[in-house]
Amino acid sequence: MGYTSEYLYNDSIITTGRVGTHGIVQRFREPVWVSDNSFVFITEHEDYLYEILSHRINYDAINTGSTQPLITQTNLKNIDIYVPTKKQFQNFENKTFFITTQQFIFKQQNNLLRRIKSQMLKKFF
Repeated sequence: MGYTSEYLYNDSIITTGRVGTHGIVQRFREPVWVSDNSFVFITEHEDYLYEILSHRINYDAINTGSTQPLITQTNLKNIDIYVPTKKQFQNFENKTFFITTQQFIFKQQNNLLRRIKSQMLKKFF
Protein backbone atom coordinates (compact mmCIF):
# COMPACT_ATOMS: atom_id res chain seq x y z
CA MET A 1 0.00 0.00 0.00
CA GLY A 2 1.33 3.43 -0.87
CA TYR A 3 1.36 6.72 0.96
CA THR A 4 1.03 10.27 -0.27
CA SER A 5 1.20 13.61 1.49
CA GLU A 6 -1.10 15.08 -1.16
CA TYR A 7 -4.84 15.35 -0.73
CA LEU A 8 -7.82 15.30 -3.06
CA TYR A 9 -10.31 17.01 -0.76
CA ASN A 10 -9.98 19.66 1.89
CA ASP A 11 -13.67 20.20 2.47
CA SER A 12 -16.36 18.57 4.51
CA ILE A 13 -17.08 15.27 2.75
CA ILE A 14 -18.83 11.97 3.34
CA THR A 15 -17.47 8.74 1.88
CA THR A 16 -18.54 5.14 1.55
CA GLY A 17 -16.86 2.22 -0.09
CA ARG A 18 -17.75 1.30 -3.65
CA VAL A 19 -15.80 -1.97 -3.75
CA GLY A 20 -15.27 -4.30 -0.82
CA THR A 21 -16.20 -2.00 2.06
CA HIS A 22 -19.65 -0.77 1.14
CA GLY A 23 -21.70 0.42 4.05
CA ILE A 24 -18.76 1.86 5.95
CA VAL A 25 -19.62 5.55 5.98
CA GLN A 26 -17.04 8.12 7.08
CA ARG A 27 -16.97 11.89 7.41
CA PHE A 28 -13.97 14.13 6.96
CA ARG A 29 -13.31 17.80 7.62
CA GLU A 30 -9.60 17.69 6.99
CA PRO A 31 -7.29 17.20 4.02
CA VAL A 32 -7.86 13.65 2.79
CA TRP A 33 -7.05 11.40 -0.17
CA VAL A 34 -10.00 9.21 -1.12
CA SER A 35 -9.31 6.20 -3.34
CA ASP A 36 -11.20 5.54 -6.54
CA ASN A 37 -12.90 2.61 -4.78
CA SER A 38 -15.03 5.04 -2.79
CA PHE A 39 -17.96 7.33 -3.37
CA VAL A 40 -17.54 10.92 -2.22
CA PHE A 41 -20.57 13.02 -1.26
CA ILE A 42 -20.45 16.78 -0.87
CA THR A 43 -23.66 18.38 0.32
CA GLU A 44 -24.94 21.36 2.23
CA HIS A 45 -27.09 18.93 4.26
CA GLU A 46 -24.22 16.86 5.60
CA ASP A 47 -25.78 15.64 8.85
CA TYR A 48 -28.94 14.46 7.12
CA LEU A 49 -27.11 12.66 4.31
CA TYR A 50 -24.73 11.07 6.80
CA GLU A 51 -27.68 9.64 8.75
CA ILE A 52 -29.31 8.33 5.55
CA LEU A 53 -26.09 6.69 4.35
CA SER A 54 -25.20 5.31 7.79
CA HIS A 55 -28.54 4.00 8.99
CA ARG A 56 -31.18 3.91 6.27
CA ILE A 57 -29.62 2.02 3.36
CA ASN A 58 -29.46 -1.75 3.11
CA TYR A 59 -26.13 -2.06 1.31
CA ASP A 60 -26.44 -5.83 1.00
CA ALA A 61 -29.62 -5.34 -1.05
CA ILE A 62 -27.84 -3.16 -3.63
CA ASN A 63 -24.66 -5.23 -3.78
CA THR A 64 -24.04 -6.39 -7.36
CA GLY A 65 -20.73 -8.14 -6.78
CA SER A 66 -20.48 -11.87 -6.33
CA THR A 67 -17.05 -12.61 -4.85
CA GLN A 68 -16.20 -9.03 -3.90
CA PRO A 69 -18.97 -6.65 -2.82
CA LEU A 70 -19.65 -3.92 -5.39
CA ILE A 71 -22.00 -0.95 -5.46
CA THR A 72 -22.44 1.19 -8.56
CA GLN A 73 -23.44 4.81 -8.88
CA THR A 74 -26.67 3.63 -10.51
CA ASN A 75 -27.43 1.48 -7.46
CA LEU A 76 -27.18 4.53 -5.22
CA LYS A 77 -29.09 6.82 -7.58
CA ASN A 78 -32.02 4.39 -7.65
CA ILE A 79 -32.57 4.50 -3.89
CA ASP A 80 -35.62 6.49 -2.85
CA ILE A 81 -35.11 8.68 0.19
CA TYR A 82 -37.33 11.16 1.95
CA VAL A 83 -36.37 14.74 1.16
CA PRO A 84 -37.47 17.05 3.96
CA THR A 85 -38.90 20.50 3.48
CA LYS A 86 -36.58 23.46 4.05
CA LYS A 87 -38.13 23.99 7.46
CA GLN A 88 -37.58 20.34 8.40
CA PHE A 89 -33.96 20.53 7.19
CA GLN A 90 -33.39 23.64 9.30
CA ASN A 91 -34.95 22.02 12.35
CA PHE A 92 -32.88 18.85 11.94
CA GLU A 93 -29.65 20.74 11.32
CA ASN A 94 -30.23 23.08 14.25
CA LYS A 95 -30.49 20.01 16.47
CA THR A 96 -27.49 18.17 15.03
CA PHE A 97 -25.03 21.02 14.44
CA PHE A 98 -23.62 21.08 17.98
CA ILE A 99 -23.34 17.29 18.17
CA THR A 100 -21.51 17.06 14.85
CA THR A 101 -19.18 19.91 15.76
CA GLN A 102 -18.31 18.18 19.04
CA GLN A 103 -17.68 14.87 17.25
CA PHE A 104 -15.09 16.51 15.03
CA ILE A 105 -13.48 18.32 17.96
CA PHE A 106 -13.19 14.99 19.82
CA LYS A 107 -11.74 13.35 16.72
CA GLN A 108 -9.03 16.05 16.51
CA GLN A 109 -8.28 15.70 20.22
CA ASN A 110 -8.03 11.90 19.91
CA ASN A 111 -5.65 12.24 16.97
CA LEU A 112 -3.47 14.61 19.00
CA LEU A 113 -3.45 12.23 21.96
CA ARG A 114 -2.45 9.33 19.67
CA ARG A 115 0.47 11.35 18.31
CA ILE A 116 1.60 12.31 21.83
CA LYS A 117 1.33 8.69 22.97
CA SER A 118 3.36 7.51 19.98
CA GLN A 119 6.08 10.10 20.63
CA MET A 120 6.26 9.20 24.31
CA LEU A 121 6.50 5.48 23.58
CA LYS A 122 9.32 6.11 21.09
CA LYS A 123 11.15 8.21 23.65
CA PHE A 124 10.90 5.70 26.50
CA PHE A 125 11.11 2.42 24.61
